[in-house]
Amino acid sequence: MRELALRALDTARSQGASYADARTVARKSESITVRNQNVEGLTADESLGFGVRVIVDGYWGFAGSQRMTAEEADRVAAQAVRIARASARAGGPLPHAVRERPLRGIARRQDSAAPAGE
Repeated sequence: MRELALRALDTARSQGASYADARTVARKSESITVRNQNVEGLTADESLGFGVRVIVDGYWGFAGSQRMTAEEADRVAAQAVRIARASARAGGPLPHAVRERPLRGIARRQDSAAPAGE
């Protein structure tokens, strides 16, 4: 996934972005439906995707995909740049951007819910 994100960043910069960031998201979920102490349904789902955010001429562009290929990273990064350019052509006030140190890492979130009535 890291290589995919780096490729998207390189493509965005080569297409004219003055700023670019990329993120990948992996999500897993499970659901159980119980009625009168009987399991009525059980589902499990996994998804993987990425998004690219860019600034071109002071305007933001964003695009994302669930296809995790190098070609798709190039396509999505170029699409984000096209969207930012379209925003720049439309005009209006420039969005405010704050310069921050880049952050790298993995964020994990675990949700737990108590059964209804507890």
